[in-house]
Amino acid sequence: MHITLLFLSLVAIYPFYYMIVNAFKTNREFYDNPFGIPASPTIENIAELIIRRNFLVYFSNTIILTLLSTTVVILISIFASYAFARFEFAGKDAIFNIIIAFTAVPIIIVAIPIYSIFVNLGLINKLTSVSFVYAGFMLPLTIFVLTSFFKTPPQELFDAAKIDGCRDITILFRILVPISKPAILTLFIVNGLWVWNELLLALVLLQAEPKRTIVVALSALQGRFVLNQPLIMAGSLFVGIPMIIVFILGQKYFIKGLTSGIVK
Repeated sequence: MHITLLFLSLVAIYPFYYMIVNAFKTNREFYDNPFGIPASPTIENIAELIIRRNFLVYFSNTIILTLLSTTVVILISIFASYAFARFEFAGKDAIFNIIIAFTAVPIIIVAIPIYSIFVNLGLINKLTSVSFVYAGFMLPLTIFVLTSFFKTPPQELFDAAKIDGCRDITILFRILVPISKPAILTLFIVNGLWVWNELLLALVLLQAEPKRTIVVALSALQGRFVLNQPLIMAGSLFVGIPMIIVFILGQKYFIKGLTSGIVK
């Protein structure tokens, strides 16, 4: 079992090794030795991305888009999930099922209608507008997960809070949100990872070069006739390293969020 786990770990780690060692090679050294450690490490690929390719601008665009989208979807989902978990109203189950059904809708199906709407409303190349589109795609799954977590605490806890004079908004943010912190942080990481790596909508809705995201800029590095593999590997560092750091920092909450709803 340990040998198998070690082998699988090496398989998972190897792409990161390949990306890191080749990011610091010249194009000629890459083709001479694509799998080995660079003989003369160079930062010219990183420098080209920052100075000539404006990767810091694309990096900041992606950070803004990711933070804004995930914040919007978490805030909306907290209120919606509280309503579905703790209130009774006409058509609750039907509305909830319709929302969950939207998780099965592929982005490519609605990309053209969304583009037409954005063109008619003059919203192309605006990060704020695109962030709300991302939030809309993330809402169904986020609401589904948070609703299941909000149903976990016993009803007696909420009855006691109401006896003490707490209103629903107080119960939500003073009781329910703190005890659901692992789930909320987990969803924040998962949704942020999706936005960070999303390509299709970013390519269609953010067409101006100063508004590009980091993934779109990375895809543009691959030319039709010229392929600078070390430059692409260096660009992959800009895409991969931040999310790896975020996952490592939030790993404790991520694992707790995945398991805290299993046992009631």
